[in-house]
Parts: sequence; C-alpha cells; structure tokens
Amino acid sequence: MECPRCNRLSQSDIECSHCGIIFKKFLVPKSERREHSYKESHKRNPDSSESPVGTVAQSKSDELLKLADLMEKDLINQDEFNRLKSEIVDNKPTKHSPKPDPEEKKTPSGPKSIGYLYHPVNKYPVEIFAGFSWPCLFYGGFWYLYKRIWLWAFISLVAGFFTYGLALFVFPFFANKQHQDCLLKQGYLTENEN
Repeated sequence: MECPRCNRLSQSDIECSHCGIIFKKFLVPKSERREHSYKESHKRNPDSSESPVGTVAQSKSDELLKLADLMEKDLINQDEFNRLKSEIVDNKPTKHSPKPDPEEKKTPSGPKSIGYLYHPVNKYPVEIFAGFSWPCLFYGGFWYLYKRIWLWAFISLVAGFFTYGLALFVFPFFANKQHQDCLLKQGYLTENEN
C-alpha cells in the first residue's frame, strides 16, 4: 500500500513501515478522530453478552487506533506505545502492569519509624519516629521551628543560649515524642481513627 504521507510503498496494510503512521487513522479527518474513536470503542456486538466498554478489539487496526488515541491524549509515553504496538503486530499477548492503588496506605519507611499521623482535614500523612532525633541534635532549636513546635523551639533556643549549647545535647532524646504529642494536640488522627 502506498503511504498517503510519505508516498512510499509499505509492506503492511495497517501502518507505514517508513514513517509509522496508521493508515486508518490518517485518513480520518482530525475533527472526527475523537468522535470516531469514541463510537468505535462503544459499539455493541449483538452476538456478545459483554458490555460495550469491556469488548476487545476485533482487528489489529482497531487495536492500533486505540493505542494511537492513548498516545494522542498523553495517557502513554512513546516507549510504551512502541512496545504495545510491536506486541499487537507480532500477535503477542499484551501485559499491562497494574496501576498503584491511590487509596493504599503508606508503610513506614525509616528504621525507627513507628507509623503515620494524618491531618484531620486533608488526610495528609506525617511520618512519626521513635527514639533519638539526629536532626534535632544537628539543628537544635531550628528543628523545632521546622516542625512548628513553637514552645519547645523557644525553650531549646533559650536553653542553648544560656548553657553555651550544652543543653542542646539533651533535647534530641525526647524530640520525636514531643513532635508526636504536638501533632495529636493539633487534632491529627492515628491510623485507627483515619
């Protein structure tokens, strides 16, 4: 078949082997492409008991059209498009990787992480740690400022000033517990309450 775009002869009737366009899609005017692909994907097969959304494409060209539609809508990238296209052309079964569940709860990541507390309104998770706080040791009262624990920030900065910094070696031992208590007082929810 002669390609309407590059005017070269192609071995396939589905796509051009030189420029890669899909003939069936190239011949449809751009204004009708979205409407055409919507109608094609929602046709009901009278012999089938499946729903119109769940039907599998009957020919390679229909599958390539749907794939090109996904690429046009930026739902898949070029590498995935090429991989799926080669699987369709070579008659290999396509293997789709499962998408991550957005509702899946996060698991603690750090070695001393004991879990998460969740913001009462937007459910944003804040990781909670146990034991000694190395960031508090290195940054002192500024760690409390970063965590918005205003009272303890003031206390640690004043204590550090009057003891020439020696008091700052005591605060990291209970800083993580203070952070957890402060968040609970602000109304953060535990995993059980969430």
